[in-house]
Amino acid sequence: MRLTLLCLLPGLFAACAKPPIPVSVPFIVKFDSESLGCAERSGDRQLTDLRFYVQDVQLITTDGHAVDVSLDPDDKWQQRDLALLDFENGSGSCQNGTFETNQNLRGVVPDGEYRGLSFTVGVPFNRNHADPLQAKAPLGDPAMHWHWRAGYKFMRVGMRTADDGFWLHLGSTGCEGTVRNISACNSGNRARVKLSNFVLGHDAVVIDLAALTSGTNLDDAIPTDCSSGPAEVTCAEPFRALGLDFATGETASEQKLFRLEEAK
Repeated sequence: MRLTLLCLLPGLFAACAKPPIPVSVPFIVKFDSESLGCAERSGDRQLTDLRFYVQDVQLITTDGHAVDVSLDPDDKWQQRDLALLDFENGSGSCQNGTFETNQNLRGVVPDGEYRGLSFTVGVPFNRNHADPLQAKAPLGDPAMHWHWRAGYKFMRVGMRTADDGFWLHLGSTGCEGTVRNISACNSGNRARVKLSNFVLGHDAVVIDLAALTSGTNLDDAIPTDCSSGPAEVTCAEPFRALGLDFATGETASEQKLFRLEEAK
């Protein structure tokens, strides 16, 4: 009874609140229904690269409220509000990568009932254009910095077949100024993802590269690339899969790259 009364006092309520609950969100790579990796093939398709930043990670409560996930900072993959997911391991078809991988988001949220997940593929504006030599992990990876665009590649993705291939570098374009002195960008190109019915501890997020390359002919023996530039017509379909308007860099439709699947 005494503890109950103490918990009712405004100054002591926080001490009696329920502890936060842990969050672990696994991500997996597929082409349609088949796993895809540096060694795993889907037909004659192989992964050559897949790395991307996520910010603004939130869980959605059963009554529709978005709650920020506080990511566990680990001095390598995650800051409190930013993470780098990395699916290439520097072997097999991923020769330009690194050995270590990171395929989960880890953090905490307040105790509650959640039935949805949202996040943004991107890096916050102020950190995107800061000095990369002074950046804290996970922003210290030189392969993810886009020097000539004065910011980061939000996403690097590549695939290959026997005689064809595809790669995408997603990032902000049309930026005015230089590194540490960018005032604005014509196209932010940050993709917002919302996955309804996500159940914590039950679901994994599938990155379905079939959706990203649905408008790309991977059988014409002509490699296709997109580096987010306004003159690259090959970017239109991948951007549409990300839910982005290629002309403006703004969210224009529902993304198709990410979907849910029961975690194994």
